[in-house]
Amino acid sequence: GALLTDTLRCRWANLSGNFNNADECDGVCYGIPGASLIEDNCTLVFTLTNAGVYAAAALQIEDYYSSSYTTPMSSVPIQFLFYGYAAPAGTCTTPPAIIGNRPNR
Repeated sequence: GALLTDTLRCRWANLSGNFNNADECDGVCYGIPGASLIEDNCTLVFTLTNAGVYAAAALQIEDYYSSSYTTPMSSVPIQFLFYGYAAPAGTCTTPPAIIGNRPNR
């Protein structure tokens, strides 16, 4: 069988100068102040500091032939919308997380 070498990476969507030659985020580029993105495993890390406010994340998930390639074979958008709630005192000590196996092959 064929050896699978595909590598998935995420990046922030951007207005221009990208593989898609398009505005990928349409007004929500870097919509979460202070957020960081770990590109190799598509982990988004942030804290919403204001209750009652929406924040958007616009990302591109890209598929590369191998980890040494710099041009993706595909680039697919994904967007999330988050809403900040005021946490009652003494609760919400565990942050939200997507759990399970996330293979990157």
